[in-house]
Amino acid sequence: KKRKKRPAGNFPCEYPGCEKTFTRSEHRSRHMLNHNPPVIYTCHWQNCSKTFVRNDLKVRHLKRHKERLKKEENQKNLEIESMKNKDSLYKGMGTINLNLNSTTNSLGNIHNTHNTHNTHTNNQNNINNLLKIDNDINFDIFDNINSFPFEFSPGTMTELFAFSPIFPSPSSQTLINQDLRNKFLKLIPPLEENPDFTIENLEKCLVSYWSLFHIYLPILHKPSFNTLDSSPLLVLSMIMVGAGYMRGVEAECANSSLNSSMTPGSIHGGQTTFVNAKVLADLICVPLRGLIFSHEDFSPPAELWVFQSLILLEIYEKFMTSRKLHERSYIHHGTLIQLLRRTRTLGGDPQKYELSSSTASEAEDEEDDDDRKRLKANELWKKWIEYESMNRAAFMAFYMDISHGIIFGHQPILSVHQIRICMPCSDEVWESSSHEINNNLNLNTDNDFGYNPEFLNTQLPPKFKNASFFMELGSIIKSKEIKSKSSFGMKVLMTGLLAILSQLQHDHLQFSLYKDSTVEIWKENLLKVLDHFIHDYVNGCCNSNTSTNITIGTSGSSFEPIIPKYYLSNDTRCKVPSYHLAHITMTTNHYDLVIYAGAPSRMNVKSKSINYDTVKKRIEIWCKNIKSKLSVLHAYLYLFEMLLKPQDVFNEGDYSYKPLEDPILQRVNAMAICILTIWAYNFTTEGIENKLYDEEDNLIVNSNNINGIEGLEDGYEYLRRIRNSLSNECGYSLHCTKPLDSKHFIHISKAQALCLDSVKDKKNMVGLLNLISNGFSQSNWELSKEFSKLLKNCAERSLGRHRVKCDFMYN
Repeated sequence: KKRKKRPAGNFPCEYPGCEKTFTRSEHRSRHMLNHNPPVIYTCHWQNCSKTFVRNDLKVRHLKRHKERLKKEENQKNLEIESMKNKDSLYKGMGTINLNLNSTTNSLGNIHNTHNTHNTHTNNQNNINNLLKIDNDINFDIFDNINSFPFEFSPGTMTELFAFSPIFPSPSSQTLINQDLRNKFLKLIPPLEENPDFTIENLEKCLVSYWSLFHIYLPILHKPSFNTLDSSPLLVLSMIMVGAGYMRGVEAECANSSLNSSMTPGSIHGGQTTFVNAKVLADLICVPLRGLIFSHEDFSPPAELWVFQSLILLEIYEKFMTSRKLHERSYIHHGTLIQLLRRTRTLGGDPQKYELSSSTASEAEDEEDDDDRKRLKANELWKKWIEYESMNRAAFMAFYMDISHGIIFGHQPILSVHQIRICMPCSDEVWESSSHEINNNLNLNTDNDFGYNPEFLNTQLPPKFKNASFFMELGSIIKSKEIKSKSSFGMKVLMTGLLAILSQLQHDHLQFSLYKDSTVEIWKENLLKVLDHFIHDYVNGCCNSNTSTNITIGTSGSSFEPIIPKYYLSNDTRCKVPSYHLAHITMTTNHYDLVIYAGAPSRMNVKSKSINYDTVKKRIEIWCKNIKSKLSVLHAYLYLFEMLLKPQDVFNEGDYSYKPLEDPILQRVNAMAICILTIWAYNFTTEGIENKLYDEEDNLIVNSNNINGIEGLEDGYEYLRRIRNSLSNECGYSLHCTKPLDSKHFIHISKAQALCLDSVKDKKNMVGLLNLISNGFSQSNWELSKEFSKLLKNCAERSLGRHRVKCDFMYN
C-alpha cells in the first residue's frame, strides 16, 4: 500500500535566506538553534572536536564514541582470546633478566655479520610478559588455608596434621601372594605357561621397578603402597616395567649394597632366575591396554590407578619392546590426555578438589577420643596422597607428551598454558615413612600421639610448601629463585620450557604467525633460559643429586637399598638428554636426519628419491647456517658426557655404553639422534672418511685397507681428539667435573662452535659409528636395533658406498 506524501509544512523558518518549512512548531524551534545557538557544546573525546547546539546531541554523539570503542575492544579481545594460548607463550622475551648480553652475543654477533638485536629491540620491548600468570591464584597451600587444594576448614587442617599417617609395612611394596598371583592369571591366563611367572620373580620385578624406575620418575607414593590393596592391573604394569629392566640368565649379579655398581639385571643380588624377562613383560603388555580400557573404572572421570597404569604401559611400549607396540603407544597417547582433561586436575578448577572430610562441629571434635582423631587424620592423609598422586600423574603425562616429542620428533598435544596445578611436593615429604613424616613435621610436642593443636600457628619448613607451576616457570624466565627443588619438580619445569620452545617452533612453521627474525630472537632467548635453568638451577645436566631422589626414602625398606651405577653421585653421564636435543631440534628435525642417513621410511611413510633429494638440499643449507654449529656442538657434548670421563679427571677413562643396562630410557634415542646430527654435518662438509667401495658398491678388501674397514680411528680416540681440539682452539673446556654457570657455558659453547670448522678430520667417524652400533644391537628394544643398522649404513657410506638407503633397517 502506497504511503501518502507528507504535505508541506505550515511553519517556515524565518531566518533570512533559509527556505525550510516544518509541519510542527517544535521542529522549527530546534532548527532555529542552528542559526542562533545560545550555547555551543564541544565534544572532548580524543581527536574529536565536533560542536553541537544542543546538549542531547552531544550526549548521543558521546554514546556512539563509547559504543564504537567497546566494539573495537570486544573484537580485540576475541582475537586475543583465540591467540592467547599460543601467542602469550612467546611474548616478552626481550625482558628476560639473565645478565648474559655482555659476554654471550649470538653466534652471528661474534662474527659481526648477523646482528639483529638492535633491529628488533623495539619489537621486543613492545611485547608483554612471556607467561600471563594470574597473581591472584595462590598455590602456596600452607601459607593460606583457603588456598589448600582441598576444601578444608581450619578444623580439618588441624586434623590432617594432628597425627603422622599410618602407612603399611615396607614389605607390602613388593609383596606377591598366591591370591594376587591367581588374580593375575584370571586377567591374563597365558601367564600360567610362562616359566618366569613365579612369586619370587614377580617380587624381583617390583624391586626392579622401585630401584630403577621410581628413583628417576616417582609417580607412585612408595611409603603407602600396598600391592594387595592396589588394582591388580596397576601391579601388573609395575611388574611389566620392572621386568623390562631385567637382563636374563646371562646377567652377572653384584652385591646389592648401597654403593653397588649393579646393572638392571642384577637387581636382587645373587644369580637371576629369569629365563627371559622380556617375554614375560611382553606377555603382560600386549593385552594390558585392552584390559584397562574395558575396566569400569576407565570411564571418565577415571580412577587414579587407571592413569598410573596407562603411564607405565606407555613408557614400556615406547622404550622397551617392539616397534609395533611403540607405534601403538603413540596412537593411544591422546587417550591418556583426553582422560586427564575430564578430571578436575586438567579439566576443571584445580583448586576445587572435593573432599568428604569431617563435618563435625568443634564441640564434637573435642569429645572424640584419640583413636577417632587418629583415624580421621589418617583418612585425610590418604586423600592428600591421592591428590598429590593425581597431580603427579598429570605432570607425568605432560612430561611424556613434551619430552617424548623432543626425543622422537612427534608433535605434542598439551600446551604449557593448560597446566595450572601445584608443583609436586618435596622429595622429603613424598618418600618419607610414617616415622620420618612425624620427625619432619615435628609433631611430638604435647602427647604420645604427636598431637599439636597449635600446629597451624607455626610456620612450616619450605619443603612442605607447593608453589604454582606457572609461577615457578615465570620465576625461572625472570631469573628469580624457585621454591620447588625436588628431582621430579625440576623435570616438570624443564618440560615447561621445552613446551614453550616446541609450541613456538610448531606454530611458526605451520601458520607463519611471526616474522622469521622475531622467531629467531625468541628461540635464542628461550634457549638461553634453558641453559640458565640447567646450569644455574639444576647445577648441570650430569648432576645425579638433582635428577634422582636416591638419598630419600631408603630407610625402612623391605629390601636393601640398591643404587645402579648410572645413578651414583660420581657418575658424570648426562641425566637430561632432552636438553641437548632441544638445541639440536631448534635448527633441524628428526625426519631430515634419519632420511639423510638412509632410512627407507619414517612413521610408516616410504621415502622416495625425490624425498631424499629434498632433504639433502635442506641439510646442505643447514650446514651453512652458523647456528647449526651450536647444534653439532651440543651433539658432540652429549657424546662426550655419555662415553668419556670429564676432561679434568686425573687418569680419565671411558664409559662403556650398553642400552640394555641404561635405566634412563630416553638416552638411547638421544644418542642416536646426536650421532646422526654429527654425521650429517661432517659427511656434508668434509665427505667420506675412506674409499673402500668400487663404483658398483663392492667392498674392496686388500692388505692396504683391511684396517680401514673398522675406521681410521677408534671411537673413543676420535671423541677425545675432537674434545681436546675444541678446547685448545678456543682456550676453554666445556666437559668438566664442576659444572659451569650459564654465563660461562653459553660463552664457551658459542666460542667452541665457531672453532668447529678448524678441527681437522671430523669425518673419521666410522670407528665411532661402529662402536655405538654394536652397543645398540644388543638392546631388547627393537628401535635401538633399527638404529644400529642405520648407523652401520652411515659407516658404509663414509667408506665410499654409493647406495643411500638402508633397506634392511626395519627387517
